[in-house]
Amino acid sequence: MWSVPELGRRRFGPMALRTIARLVVGLPSGTLPGLIAGEVYDRDPQAVFDALGPRINAHMDLADLAFDLEPADHLDFEDLAGLMPSTPLSFGVALMTPRQLAYLFGLARRSGVLTAIEIGRFKGGASLAIAAGMGAKGTLWSIDTGALEARQPLAGRGESFDDQLRRTCERFALDVRLLVGDSSTVDLDVDGVDLVLIDGDHSYEGAKSDFQRWGNRVRVGGHVLMDDALPLGSYVRFADVIGRVVTEVLEEGRFREVRSVDRIVHLQRVE
Repeated sequence: MWSVPELGRRRFGPMALRTIARLVVGLPSGTLPGLIAGEVYDRDPQAVFDALGPRINAHMDLADLAFDLEPADHLDFEDLAGLMPSTPLSFGVALMTPRQLAYLFGLARRSGVLTAIEIGRFKGGASLAIAAGMGAKGTLWSIDTGALEARQPLAGRGESFDDQLRRTCERFALDVRLLVGDSSTVDLDVDGVDLVLIDGDHSYEGAKSDFQRWGNRVRVGGHVLMDDALPLGSYVRFADVIGRVVTEVLEEGRFREVRSVDRIVHLQRVE
């Protein structure tokens, strides 16, 4: 049985395929092209892999290997995250690229982070990366409304995402304190923390409020990480909104930009 690309090459020329593609993405409903792509994947996933793989990975080689955490005399595993592709297809449990997760873990470990606040956790992947980087002596407060999980049925999982995270953290004696509520109203008597990750409400007002309420709780010299602040190749979702918040924060002069890693912008408080 021929795959979709093989059928396409046999039945249509390049011009016809481009015309079909323009018609599909030009359909009135913004979700319909996605539904069509999903149907192709369900019927022939190998065809999708064969089409996307070369486009995603062909440009990668060691000459462009990024060392985001600037290793000294040896390489740790998180330094090798640049060997892996950084695309929305590699987001996984944390909805972040391997480079972003490696950066979270490495920053927490190498900077001696012992207190951290996370805004938005969903499945808990980033929560675990930060907690693991801090180790057993660290404490992470994680705030999330639970709205994303509420839209996903529990069938087949047996336990909630928060229960999965609690169980995993208990296994490794990691102090992760899960708060369920709106970050704009949750009351938490914690200040002067080492690190804050903001990845919650992606509206301009929500992201701005999260920075004002939580980003400003880092100590001088502490770190704020804003996710989804930059495009990732052709994937630009939320970058204009979160990027605007980052620009305004930098203009105020109390934070400086350390670096960007894929979609994350790392800010450090200077005053």
